[in-house]
Amino acid sequence: IATSTVNVTRPAPAKLELTRTPLLPNPAIVGEATKVCLQVKNVGESAGDYVLTDNPTALLTPASEPRFSGSLAPGASREHCYDARTTAGPNAKADLNATLASPVQPDLTAQTPFERVNLLLRKSTDTPVVRPGREARFAIVVTNPLKRPVIADLRGTTELVLTPDENQ
Repeated sequence: IATSTVNVTRPAPAKLELTRTPLLPNPAIVGEATKVCLQVKNVGESAGDYVLTDNPTALLTPASEPRFSGSLAPGASREHCYDARTTAGPNAKADLNATLASPVQPDLTAQTPFERVNLLLRKSTDTPVVRPGREARFAIVVTNPLKRPVIADLRGTTELVLTPDENQ
């Protein structure tokens, strides 16, 4: 009688990694655009399916839903990006949190800090009291709190609403 032993080996499961490209610009001013990019890589020996979801916090408004899915062969990688714009509001800091869910491993997360800052505006006049029919010159000073130049588009109105002053 002849006997034979057969060993069946299964390849190791997929092993996914999640990384995030640093956000630029960061910090950003209100209305500034940024591109958010996340990378998924399979360093395992089998293909792996995944769902990637990013939470851009209230500081960014994404142009499209930041949710992606796919399958990666062993050794393959994929980059997922979306455009976003800095929302209006007071100066604030928050972490963007991405979650990579896969049936082959526990969820992975990737965080990156983000900061929203505002240009500082100061308006002054050359006269202590502005009266109807009298000329007054206004100066607006814009202060940039960032360590890089920015382009600002100031818009306003020349209409002036005056309230009655008893000392006219």
